Amino acid sequence: MPEPDDLQAFLSRHATPYDPATDTYRRPPFAAPVKAGKNTPIYNAHSYHTKVPPQGIVPYILHYTDPGDLLLDPFCGSGMTGVAALMCAHPPAEALHLVPSAQPGPRYAVLNDLSPAATHIAYNYCTPVDVEALRREFERIKAAVKEEFDWLYGTTCDRCGGPATIQYTIWSDVLECARCGEELVLWDVAVDPETGKVRRKFICPVCGKEQTKREARWLRSVPVVTNYECPRCKPRRAEHPTSEAEKQRIAEIEAAEIPYWYPTTPFDESYEMWRGVHRDQGITDVSKFYTKRNLWALSRLWKEVQAIENVQVRRRLAFLFTSFAVRVSKKAEFRFSGGSGNVANLYIPAIQREANVLYAASRKFRDVLKSAASITNSVADVQTGSATQLSDIPNASIDYIFTDPPFGCLTPEALVLTENGYKPIAQVQVGERVLSHAGRWNEVQAILERQYHGPLIELQVAFFSQSLRLTPNHLVLAIRTHPCDYDLAFCRPACSHLKQCAYNCGHYYQDYQPEWVPAGELRPRDLVLMPTLQGLDQPEALVLSDRLPPDSYTLDGDTLYYEKVSAETLSIRAALAAQPPQRKGDLRALALAHGFSPTKVYRIWNTEVKRGRKPRYQQRNTIRLDADLARLIGYFLAEGSTSVTSDSGTINLYFHVKETAYHRDVTELMARVFGLTAHQPVIAGKSYRLCFYSKPVAYFLRHHCGHNARAKRVPVWLMLASLELQKELVKGFWRGDGSGGSLYFQFTTTSPALAGQLRLILQRFGIAARTHYTNSWHDFEIEGRQSRSGPSFSLFVGHASLDAMADLLGEVHPHQLQRQKRSGTIALSHEMGLFLPIRAIRQVEYEGPVCDLQTADHSFTTAWGCVHNSNIFYADCNLIWESWLGQYTDETQEAVVHVKHKDKNTLPDYARLMTESFQEMYRVLKPGRWASVVFHNSDDRIWQVILDAAEAAGFELVEINSFDKQQLSFKGIRGAKGIERVTNKDIVLNLRKPRPGEVPTPNGRAYADQQEVRIVEAIAAFLETNPPPQERTLQGLWNHALYGMLRDGSVTLSMAQVESLLPHYFKQVEGRWYLRGEQVIEGGLGLVVEDEASAIAWLSGLLGNEPQTTGDLIPKWQAATRDAAIAKSLDQILEENFWRDERTGRWRLPTKEERHKMSAKEEVAAQAHLRVVHRYLEGDLERQPGDPELCAWIRFCYSREFYAEAVALFPHVDETRVDVEEYRRVWKIVEVCRLKGED
Repeated sequence: MPEPDDLQAFLSRHATPYDPATDTYRRPPFAAPVKAGKNTPIYNAHSYHTKVPPQGIVPYILHYTDPGDLLLDPFCGSGMTGVAALMCAHPPAEALHLVPSAQPGPRYAVLNDLSPAATHIAYNYCTPVDVEALRREFERIKAAVKEEFDWLYGTTCDRCGGPATIQYTIWSDVLECARCGEELVLWDVAVDPETGKVRRKFICPVCGKEQTKREARWLRSVPVVTNYECPRCKPRRAEHPTSEAEKQRIAEIEAAEIPYWYPTTPFDESYEMWRGVHRDQGITDVSKFYTKRNLWALSRLWKEVQAIENVQVRRRLAFLFTSFAVRVSKKAEFRFSGGSGNVANLYIPAIQREANVLYAASRKFRDVLKSAASITNSVADVQTGSATQLSDIPNASIDYIFTDPPFGCLTPEALVLTENGYKPIAQVQVGERVLSHAGRWNEVQAILERQYHGPLIELQVAFFSQSLRLTPNHLVLAIRTHPCDYDLAFCRPACSHLKQCAYNCGHYYQDYQPEWVPAGELRPRDLVLMPTLQGLDQPEALVLSDRLPPDSYTLDGDTLYYEKVSAETLSIRAALAAQPPQRKGDLRALALAHGFSPTKVYRIWNTEVKRGRKPRYQQRNTIRLDADLARLIGYFLAEGSTSVTSDSGTINLYFHVKETAYHRDVTELMARVFGLTAHQPVIAGKSYRLCFYSKPVAYFLRHHCGHNARAKRVPVWLMLASLELQKELVKGFWRGDGSGGSLYFQFTTTSPALAGQLRLILQRFGIAARTHYTNSWHDFEIEGRQSRSGPSFSLFVGHASLDAMADLLGEVHPHQLQRQKRSGTIALSHEMGLFLPIRAIRQVEYEGPVCDLQTADHSFTTAWGCVHNSNIFYADCNLIWESWLGQYTDETQEAVVHVKHKDKNTLPDYARLMTESFQEMYRVLKPGRWASVVFHNSDDRIWQVILDAAEAAGFELVEINSFDKQQLSFKGIRGAKGIERVTNKDIVLNLRKPRPGEVPTPNGRAYADQQEVRIVEAIAAFLETNPPPQERTLQGLWNHALYGMLRDGSVTLSMAQVESLLPHYFKQVEGRWYLRGEQVIEGGLGLVVEDEASAIAWLSGLLGNEPQTTGDLIPKWQAATRDAAIAKSLDQILEENFWRDERTGRWRLPTKEERHKMSAKEEVAAQAHLRVVHRYLEGDLERQPGDPELCAWIRFCYSREFYAEAVALFPHVDETRVDVEEYRRVWKIVEVCRLKGED
C-alpha cells in the first residue's frame, strides 16, 4: 500500500491552498435524484460487499467541482469515488443531462479506508498500469506454472486417450449412516443427475434407512465428478466420474508438502461467522478453506506474482488474484445451472466445485484487462487507516468530499412480536420492547438495515399462515430433529409409535438441545422456539382512583366519591357564579341568555347554591385481583367498550340475544367485582347490549385494556399472573370472541397486541395456537349503523392441543372430542416455550433492504420463532483476502455495532468514531465547499449520530436528495430523525462548510418557522387529493410528505413536533387528519353516536334539516352522546366541521364554496404564515427576521386582512435598512390597515 511520502507528493501536485481573498467558488446544493446501474466492466472487475455505482457519483462531482479539483473519500471501500473522478474526464450522457453546466475533465481523489482489502481493491481500480506489460507478465506466469499445473490438473481424455486438463472437480460430502454406519457418498445417494436437485432425504443402500444430512455424521469430502477439456476433441469439454488415476493424483498431492508460502491465519469461534461445521470439518485456519490442490496452485501463483519487479503490474496481478481467490475455495458450491453459488459468507456447502485455479484466473483476467485499459492516468492516492486520523492531509486542502460511511436480517415486512403486538420489523422503533429468547421484554437498542442481493431462506412454520424470509446466515434458535421411522413427523416423546419402535428407535428426542442455527442450515420438521413469557408479578389488589383525574373524586377510607358533571352543568355553574341571581325570575333570564334549560338552571341553583349540596356517587376503591376480575377482563377484551365524558362513564358489552348464560355471568361478575348493576339492556335485532354506568370503572378499563378494538390489550398484571387467573381470562375471551366446531377452537381480534398476548398465554398451558393474519377492510352493520372492520388476527387451536384447550375452557362436550382427528402438526413443549415445526423451506432470490434489531439479550421474537441479532462485519468478510495480503483490519476501529462481543463496537463507540471522522472531514475541507454523505440505515439513532456528528464538526446541512440504485426495487423514502425510518432509497446529505465570518443557521437547515410553513403546505396539498382513511394517520401523512420535506431541508422537526403543529391547521377525527372544511364520511348514518365520526354524521343530519344555535343543540347533544367516547367538545366539533351564520348565530352545513374556503391550501398556508407573525410579535420566534422580510410580512397581512398584525409589525422595521421607496409604500399600507382596523 502507498506510503505517506506518496500522499505528500500527490498533494503537492493536486492540492491548492485556500485563499479567502481570491476565493470565488459558489455552488448551490445539488438537487436532482440520481439513478445508477451496476453492470459495467469496471464495476465487475472485482467484487466487494457494498459498492456504490460510480455512475451515480459522477453527477455530484461534476456539480460541486471543476477539472483538477481534489476530492476525499474517507470511507472509500472498493474505491468507486476514485473511479467516478476518473469518469469525469468523459462523463456519461446521463450525468451531463443532470448537470448541464458541467465542465468535463479529470478530478483527483484521496481515498482512505480501514480495511487493507478495501484499499488494495481501490488502489487497483484507480491506478494506471501498462496494459501490454500486464498481458505479457500474465502470459509469462502461465508458461512458468504450466508444468506444475499440468501435474496438478492433468487427466486423460475418455474419447481419444490423450492428455486433457481438468476444468473443475465436484467434491461431495461422505456421511456415516445413522443406523448401520455405512459410508454414504452424498452425490450418489441424494443427487438427481437429471434435474440437478439434491434430495433432502436419502436412503442408505445397505440398511434401507431414510435419513437427512443432519442425522448422518460427516466423515470427509471426496471427488466424484471431473469436468475436463481436451484440445483435440469436439466438443472440447466433457466429464466423467472421477477416475482412480485422478484420485491417486489427489492422494499424492495430499501426501506432499506445499513448497510455497500460504496463509495460516487462525479461524476459531471468536469470529462472528464461525459455525460448528467449521469445527467438524477441521477448518482451523484460512488454508483449510481450500483443497490441498487448489491451495498448492494458489500459493505457486502468489509466489510468481510477488516476484514481479514492476510494482504496478505486481499490484494489478495481486488484484486479479484476490478477485478469484474466494471462488476457488471450498465455499464455492456446485450448481448444475453454473456459477459457484454464494461466496459472500464463510459457509461450506456439502457439494463443492473445485475449479482449476489457472482457468479461473484466465477468465477473470479478461475483466481486469478491460478495467485496466480504461484507466489512462493516475487520479487517486489510496491510504489505509482510520477516518478519524487524516493528519497527513493539510487543513483546508480538499475541494469536495463524497463518502458512504458504514451503517449497520429479515425482510422489512417480517412481523416481530413487540409489547404492543405484531409489527413489521421496518416499523419497529428504538425504545420499543420486544420478546427475547429468555422470555423477557427487551428494549430495542438499535435498528440496522443494509442492502442485500442474494438468496433468502423462506420458512413456513406451523401455526402461522405467513412465510418469513431471512438471510441464510441469520441465526435462529432451533432444535435439529430426527425423523420418525413410522410417520412423517419427527421423533418425539409423545409419539404414538413408541411401542412399535421400542426395539429400533434410538429415542433421539432425548438428545434434543436448543441451539442457534443459521437459517440456511434449517430443514423441514426442525423446531423453532416461540418463547414463553417468564416471571410472576401479580398484585393482590388494584385501586380505581389511580386512573381518575385528581380533582374529580374524594376518598373516605376505601369508599370513592365522585361527581357526574356535564359540560352544560359546568357552564351553568360558571354563569351562576358570574351573575348571582337576586330572585327566581333572574334564573329564567340567565337561561334564555345562554341557551340553557331553565329547569336545569333552577335545579342546580336550588341544590348547589341555595342548599349547598352537590350530588355525589360512591364506588368501592380497592378491587381484588381474583378469578372473577380475570374472567370479566376476558369478556371485556372480547366484547367491551367504554365511553368517558366529564359527565359520566359507560361500560358496554355486546352479545348475541341467545347467549343468556353469558349475559347472566357478566351481570353477576360486574356486581361482585365493582358493585355495579346493569341498566335496561339495549336489544337491536340479534344484538344484546349490557350497559353499566361508572366513571371510575370506565376509566379503569379504558386505561388497562385499551380504548378501542384495535388498541385492546391484556393488562400487564394479568400477563404475569398465575395460571389460574389466566385460565379465567381465556375463558372469558373465548365466550365473547371465540368460535369453532368439533375440529378446532378459534379466537378472533383486530388488535395486534391482544393476538400476540393470547398466543403467549396459551403457550403457558402448553397450547400451540396457529395464527392467521388477514390484512383487509370490510363493512358491516351493527344496531342499525354502518361500521368498518380492519385487519384481523385469528388464533386456531386444533389437533394435538384440542384436549388441553377443552380442559381449559371446560365447555366442549366429551362426545365432540371423541370425533377429533389427533393427527396433525405437533409442537414440542420446553421450559423456554414451545418449539414449533418448520413445515416447508425454500430458497428465493432477493434484492432489496433487510433489517435487524439489537437488544440486550441479543435476540427477538418474530411471529414464528426467535432469531438472533445479525450484523455484517467486514473483518470477517475480508478474512481470506487479507490473509493473502498479510494485512488485517483493526476491528477496534471498525464502524459497526458488534453483536457477538458485547464489550466492543457499541453504539457509543460508533458515535465517537463518526464524530471524530466528521471533525477530520471538516478540518481538511476548504471553506464554502461541500461534502456529500450517503446514508442508508433505518435506525433513527444512527441518523441522529450522523446529524449530530456533522453539526458538532461545524457543517451546515443544506440539502438532501435520493440515490436510487437502478437495479434495486427502491421506489420511495420514508423515515429517520424527523425521518422515522429510511427503508427504500439511499439518501445523500449535502453538507457545506461555512466561510470565515459566516453565521450559519442551525445545522444549515431551514428555521423552524420556515419548515412549519412548508410542512403545512405539503400536508394540505396531500389532503386535497382525498386520500383513503389509512393514509390520513400521522404515519400516513409523514410518509407521503417526507420526500418533499427532505428536499426542502426540513429535517430538524421530529414526528412528535409535526404532530404538535397539525391541530393548528387541520382537524383530527378518530386518529385521522382532515382539512378544516372537508366533509367526514367515516361516521356511517349517524343514527347512534359512539365516537367523533358518528357524532359529526349525527350533527350533519340535524343541521341539514334546520340550522340551529348552540343552545338548541346542547340538550340533544347530551342525550345522544351519553354512551359515546368523544374527547372533543360540541363547540370544537361545530367549529371544525360546520358553518356559523354571523347574522343569526346559527350553525348549518357549509356550502361547497364555504368548504373550499375553510379547506383551501392557500388559507392553510396563510394561517401558518400568520402563526409565524404572532410568534414574532410575542417574542417566541427563534430568530430575528431582516427588515425586508418584515416588509414582506406587512404586505402579506394586508392582503389577508390581518390589519392589526400589519400595524403591530411596522414599528419593528428599521427605516435606515430598507429602500426609501419601499419604506414609503409600506408606510402607506400600514396607514390603510390602521384605518380599516378602526372601522
